[in-house]
Amino acid sequence: MPNPSSPPRKSAGKTLADVPITNPKNILPVYSNHFGVSATVTDLTIHFLEVGQVPGANGPEQRQEVVAMVTLPMMSAVGMIQVLQELLQKHSTQLAEVQKLMTSGKQ
Repeated sequence: MPNPSSPPRKSAGKTLADVPITNPKNILPVYSNHFGVSATVTDLTIHFLEVGQVPGANGPEQRQEVVAMVTLPMMSAVGMIQVLQELLQKHSTQLAEVQKLMTSGKQ
């Protein structure tokens, strides 16, 4: 997904923001509450995991399941870091505003 705060890159006279995002393989969204990262000289792979527990015969059993793996060129790491930092800053600001409203008694 393009970063709306960055200048859009141009491709054949269009910006990436002008190119629709399609899902021809009908890839379903998955939930992940943990991740791991591995890397080679040229690529990085993010392993998205769901970590939790399920009922077992002798009580809860811990599990850790891969729900998706995505390999990206190493060069994309810088852009990903920037987007995540912007997202975290925005989230912190919004959370502070919500907490301020809650403590003021206005909702």
